[in-house]
Amino acid sequence: GSSSRSSALRVLLAAGAIWALVALTRGTFEAFVAGSGAAAPAAGTVARRGLVTREAGRNWRPGNVPKKVDFAAVAAKAAKEKKKGNEEELNKDPEIFQNVPVIFNGKKVTEINGTLSEYKVDIWSGAHPVWQGKKGKV
Repeated sequence: GSSSRSSALRVLLAAGAIWALVALTRGTFEAFVAGSGAAAPAAGTVARRGLVTREAGRNWRPGNVPKKVDFAAVAAKAAKEKKKGNEEELNKDPEIFQNVPVIFNGKKVTEINGTLSEYKVDIWSGAHPVWQGKKGKV
C-alpha cells in the first residue's frame, strides 16, 4: 500500500539526487539547464555545447559565423553548366547497329536495326498468347 509508494518515491528521489550529483561533477548540468550554452565556462575548462547548439551543425563552435551563399549566382552557374552539357549531347547522333539479334530465352528469335548491340527480351510475338491466337486470360 502506502509503504510501497513511499519506498518507490524514495528510490526515485535518490536516483534524481545521484543524477544531479554526477551532472554537476561532469559540468553538464549548466548546459542542460541553460539549453543554449549561455553560461560562461570557468577559466581553464573546456566550453561545452548546450542541447540546442549541438543541433546547429557538426563543426559549430562559439564565434563561428555561417557561410553566406549567393544562391542566385550558384543557380545561374549550375544552369549555365547544364545548358552547356545538353548542347553537346543534343548535337551528337546515336550509333546505329544493323541486323542486331533479339534474344529470347537464350535463343536468337529475329534481327532488327537499333541503337543497342543486342536486345534481350522477356516476351515477343512468337511466345505471347495473344499473337498465337489463344483465347482466355493471359
